[in-house]
Amino acid sequence: MSKNRTRTFPHRDVTICLDGAASADREMLLSKQRRTPAEAKQLKDIEERMKDSLLTIRVVGVSRAEYAKIQRAHPGATPMQAFNPDTFFYDFIYKTGFEVAGDEVSKLSEWDRADWDAITEDLTEGEWNDLAQAVHDMNVERVETGFLSRGSATTEPSSQTSEQPEPGE
Repeated sequence: MSKNRTRTFPHRDVTICLDGAASADREMLLSKQRRTPAEAKQLKDIEERMKDSLLTIRVVGVSRAEYAKIQRAHPGATPMQAFNPDTFFYDFIYKTGFEVAGDEVSKLSEWDRADWDAITEDLTEGEWNDLAQAVHDMNVERVETGFLSRGSATTEPSSQTSEQPEPGE
C-alpha cells in the first residue's frame, strides 16, 4: 500500500523553562496592572535571559507496538496499575522524543541518559503533567478525522461573511 510509505505521527512541542527564578520574576512583573519604564525594561531583560534556559521537547506518537513495548518495560506496582507512570513517561520521551532548538531537531536518545535524568528529576508537577499529557494525547487519544470523510471541511462562520442588520432593524 503506497500510503503507508508516507505515514507520519502526530507531535506536540512542550517548552520548559529551566530558570525557575527568571520565570517567577517574569510572572510577578506580568501580574502588575501598570509597569514603570524601568520595570518594562526589567521584564524585557528577564525574557531575554529566559530564552537561553528554554528547553523544547517534541513528544511524538509512535506505533501501537512500540508504545506497548516501552509501557511493558515499566510495570505497575499492582495488577490494577497497567504501568508505572513515574518512570514510563520519562523513558518514553527519552526513547522517542526530540529536542527542538530553533531549526535544529535532535533525538533525545542521543543525549547522555544522565543529562536527561537530571532534567526530569527537577521538573515541577505542572511540567511533568504537560509532558505526560502530551504523550497520552499523541499516542492514546484518537485524532479526529471524521470531518474529512464526511466532506465537511472547516469553513468560516456565516456571521463573518454575511451582512449584518443595522441596529434597530
